[in-house]
Amino acid sequence: MICHPLSFFLLDPRNLRNLRISSSSSAIPWIIFALVIFAGVLLHTIYRLYRRRVELERGLSLENEGRLEEAIAVFERAMRRDRSDAISMFHLGLCRELMGDADRAREAYELVADDPRCDFAARIRLRELEQGKRLDQQKLRALDLFERGVALLERGDVADAEDAFNEGAAMHPGYRPIHYYLGACAEITGRAHQAIGHYERLASEEADPTLARHRILAARAGKLWTAAHVRQAIRLRKAWNYLEIEMTDRAAFELGELLRDSPDEFTAWFGLARCNIINGDLPAARECYEKVPPDDWRYEDAQKEMMKDER
Repeated sequence: MICHPLSFFLLDPRNLRNLRISSSSSAIPWIIFALVIFAGVLLHTIYRLYRRRVELERGLSLENEGRLEEAIAVFERAMRRDRSDAISMFHLGLCRELMGDADRAREAYELVADDPRCDFAARIRLRELEQGKRLDQQKLRALDLFERGVALLERGDVADAEDAFNEGAAMHPGYRPIHYYLGACAEITGRAHQAIGHYERLASEEADPTLARHRILAARAGKLWTAAHVRQAIRLRKAWNYLEIEMTDRAAFELGELLRDSPDEFTAWFGLARCNIINGDLPAARECYEKVPPDDWRYEDAQKEMMKDER
């Protein structure tokens, strides 16, 4: 008699139970093996990220010390390991520029000019190279202090951030974003008068002074930023940096993220209006200004901007 393959188990349920126990037991070593493989891959990935971070910090240290050939070797080694390492490529460009090799520096900047990790900085270097403005070691040190200050501010260390910004401003007084952050630090620590001074200087130098003007109005109205506003202060400045070089897609992204988290930061709507103006869409710009409610301290400014755009 020919039996169905399952009849052995159907006739005696104990056989099925024994098979399940046997199958489960044999599967355990495979599960352990898979977990070991996963843990090994995870640890290897963490180690690679750690080594990359250590190498980057070593390269930056050599760069700031003026040991440019050694720094270039570090950044080139990083690029051989990972061609998508935009930060190393950007700093490779900085080192080459400092060594007087403007053509190869330009090539490096162009490769990362669309990478969100360093697009603004790369485009500023490209623009200044076109204008014949070369980077020197003092300006590089100032930019490093600026980046350190932003990182400290984002972590909530306002006092050390302000020290870094002040030191950077002394080395490179023409770098406008530093003065914005000095104003933000003054606001957060309750020094409205000093904040206004920094913002007034900024407003007199920027092509679009809206952000600085709003912070002046805020300080005069007693609407100072606090430590809780650090992230939106940083996002606003990033957006205005992008507006300066007409990267409207990036600016709109930063402003959209800000409005999602802080819907009452109506200065962001002014930034979005500016994006639309750059793109030639005046009706959309008007809609942005209309988002500012009549009880907000920026309402009159929004009305003035609408009238100006209509002219």
